[in-house]
Amino acid sequence: MTRELLAAVKARMDTAGVPYQYETYQTSGKLPPVYCVGHCSSSPVTEESGMLSGTFLLTLVGTSWDALTTARERICWAFPRVAGYSTSDDEYAAVLFFSSAVAVPCDDARLKKIQINLKYIEWSVE
Repeated sequence: MTRELLAAVKARMDTAGVPYQYETYQTSGKLPPVYCVGHCSSSPVTEESGMLSGTFLLTLVGTSWDALTTARERICWAFPRVAGYSTSDDEYAAVLFFSSAVAVPCDDARLKKIQINLKYIEWSVE
């Protein structure tokens, strides 16, 4: 996971219109009705190219299944399953795509959660 990957996910979540922060959602005001928290896990580098891959977890949190489903659909649009979302510059490239989604049990009956798994591949040109 690189700084560029984190920035790409943030930018794409902004485009999708889903409030998002990495690791912990913090606000000085009232929480939005639906928000998303991201976490990242990577696989060991096994190729000479130095290509990194892994899973980017997005956890949607809200009080309405309807609102969560709408947010999930926006995220699916932002990170297409087949074509993926790609970003690059002269020294870096990444592709992220929707892999799966699952409802997550929550101890608080008022809260609902959906975990979305994005697969990613990133590499740099040195």
